[in-house]
Amino acid sequence: MPASFAYGSRGGRLVHVHELDKSQDRGLNCGCECPECGRLLQAHLGPQKAWHFQHHVEDAKCNPQPMTLLHAFVRDELATRKSLRIPAVKVLSELDVFDVKVVEFVTVPAEEHVFKSATAELRGEGVQPDVVFEHDNGVKLALEVRYSHAVDEEKHARLKTNYQAAVEFDVSDLPASGISRGGRY
Repeated sequence: MPASFAYGSRGGRLVHVHELDKSQDRGLNCGCECPECGRLLQAHLGPQKAWHFQHHVEDAKCNPQPMTLLHAFVRDELATRKSLRIPAVKVLSELDVFDVKVVEFVTVPAEEHVFKSATAELRGEGVQPDVVFEHDNGVKLALEVRYSHAVDEEKHARLKTNYQAAVEFDVSDLPASGISRGGRY
């Protein structure tokens, strides 16, 4: 049986199956391709089963992974943004003050960043962040999308070396079935 999944590619952009119009985009009319192999997809938009894409012709070699497609969807959507709001966060801080350990919560204030550009999968010096944002002054921010695992120590070190700042955006609470631009699952 061919693989079924929630994301297809249309016009070079990932689309969630719930973004389709059930009266116009059924079957091959959706005009979508598989993000992995490029073959035609059919959109199944029926009233009884969950909406999904399926290869038009069975391809035993292609099995797109929902997690990978969700990660790519979030990455690509973030790369369309020209601003990011990083929320305030409380962190536990431990300081050694004259041999006395001081432990307290510190609030890091929220920040709003406005960028001149954002590029997905921009290769840098030995590292390829999910998205690279660039300020007008040339300062670059690397963003990693976290779905199933955090950035490892080695990549973290390369990000710190190559970018003014790096942020990990945790989307691990998103459903494996994906999200759409309209907010429907």
